[in-house]
Amino acid sequence: MATRFMSAFKRGIPAEVRMDIHKEGGVFVLDSIFAPEQGNGHGTKAMKWLCGLADKHGVILMGWAEPNSGSKMPMEVLFDWYRGFGFYVLPYHDRFCVGRRRVYVNIIRIPQI
Repeated sequence: MATRFMSAFKRGIPAEVRMDIHKEGGVFVLDSIFAPEQGNGHGTKAMKWLCGLADKHGVILMGWAEPNSGSKMPMEVLFDWYRGFGFYVLPYHDRFCVGRRRVYVNIIRIPQI
């Protein structure tokens, strides 16, 4: 089941950022993050919140990073953005069995204590 953090002013996340996340076993799978305007720091603020939450609970984050449709951001720039939050970019994409579902993954983050 996907969880949406859209109107999360109480958590300090700008309302215009959408994050689709679901939990599989002990892993959070980031299905998507979308900020309508790039470069204003809203996506960064939301990602810091998510990483802090994952660290607090000792949860691994994984997902599939690719630019949103219409974005002109090169993949390497996007990968560098994720690296800035402690994600590892896998040299190849892989499919992991997480819970009952197979998930395509090209980024993964281990909790930072």
